Amino acid sequence: MEENDNIRLLHHIYQNTKLGMNSTDLISKETKDPSFRKELDQYILDYQTLEKKISDELTNLNQIPKEKSNSEKLKTWSMLK
Repeated sequence: MEENDNIRLLHHIYQNTKLGMNSTDLISKETKDPSFRKELDQYILDYQTLEKKISDELTNLNQIPKEKSNSEKLKTWSMLK
Protein backbone atom coordinates (compact mmCIF):
# COMPACT_ATOMS: atom_id res chain seq x y z
CA MET A 1 0.00 0.00 0.00
CA GLU A 2 2.85 2.39 0.78
CA GLU A 3 4.21 2.13 -2.79
CA ASN A 4 0.77 3.01 -4.20
CA ASP A 5 0.64 6.05 -1.92
CA ASN A 6 4.09 7.11 -3.11
CA ILE A 7 3.06 6.68 -6.75
CA ARG A 8 -0.09 8.75 -6.24
CA LEU A 9 1.94 11.44 -4.49
CA LEU A 10 4.53 11.51 -7.28
CA HIS A 11 1.77 11.87 -9.89
CA HIS A 12 0.23 14.70 -7.89
CA ILE A 13 3.58 16.48 -7.55
CA TYR A 14 4.27 15.94 -11.26
CA GLN A 15 0.91 17.46 -12.24
CA ASN A 16 1.39 20.47 -10.01
CA THR A 17 4.96 20.96 -11.20
CA LYS A 18 3.71 21.08 -14.80
CA LEU A 19 0.98 23.49 -13.76
CA GLY A 20 3.44 25.75 -11.95
CA MET A 21 5.85 25.68 -14.87
CA ASN A 22 3.15 26.53 -17.42
CA SER A 23 1.65 29.26 -15.24
CA THR A 24 5.04 30.82 -14.58
CA ASP A 25 5.83 30.72 -18.30
CA LEU A 26 2.55 32.47 -19.10
CA ILE A 27 3.27 35.21 -16.55
CA SER A 28 6.85 35.55 -17.79
CA LYS A 29 5.63 36.17 -21.32
CA GLU A 30 3.22 38.87 -20.10
CA THR A 31 5.61 40.87 -17.90
CA LYS A 32 7.41 43.95 -19.18
CA ASP A 33 9.98 44.00 -16.36
CA PRO A 34 13.22 42.33 -17.58
CA SER A 35 14.54 41.57 -14.09
CA PHE A 36 11.24 40.00 -13.05
CA ARG A 37 11.16 37.98 -16.29
CA LYS A 38 14.70 36.74 -15.60
CA GLU A 39 13.67 35.61 -12.12
CA LEU A 40 10.57 33.86 -13.47
CA ASP A 41 12.66 32.13 -16.13
CA GLN A 42 14.91 30.75 -13.38
CA TYR A 43 11.84 29.36 -11.64
CA ILE A 44 10.85 27.68 -14.90
CA LEU A 45 14.27 26.01 -15.07
CA ASP A 46 13.82 24.84 -11.47
CA TYR A 47 10.40 23.42 -12.34
CA GLN A 48 11.89 21.63 -15.37
CA THR A 49 14.57 20.05 -13.19
CA LEU A 50 11.97 18.86 -10.69
CA GLU A 51 9.70 17.60 -13.47
CA LYS A 52 12.56 15.53 -14.92
CA LYS A 53 13.42 14.01 -11.52
CA ILE A 54 9.82 13.05 -10.82
CA SER A 55 9.31 11.71 -14.34
CA ASP A 56 12.42 9.57 -14.00
CA GLU A 57 11.27 8.26 -10.62
CA LEU A 58 7.84 7.38 -12.00
CA THR A 59 9.47 5.63 -14.96
CA ASN A 60 11.61 3.62 -12.52
CA LEU A 61 8.34 2.54 -10.88
CA ASN A 62 6.94 1.48 -14.29
CA GLN A 63 4.57 4.44 -14.37
CA ILE A 64 3.81 6.98 -17.07
CA PRO A 65 3.57 10.51 -15.65
CA LYS A 66 -0.04 11.71 -15.68
CA GLU A 67 -0.91 15.28 -16.57
CA LYS A 68 -3.96 17.16 -15.37
CA SER A 69 -7.07 16.88 -17.50
CA ASN A 70 -7.82 19.54 -20.09
CA SER A 71 -10.70 20.84 -17.97
CA GLU A 72 -8.35 21.31 -15.00
CA LYS A 73 -5.86 23.13 -17.22
CA LEU A 74 -8.63 25.36 -18.58
CA LYS A 75 -9.71 26.32 -15.06
CA THR A 76 -6.15 27.37 -14.27
CA TRP A 77 -5.70 29.39 -17.45
CA SER A 78 -8.97 31.20 -16.86
CA MET A 79 -7.80 32.21 -13.38
CA LEU A 80 -4.54 33.59 -14.76
CA LYS A 81 -6.04 35.64 -17.58
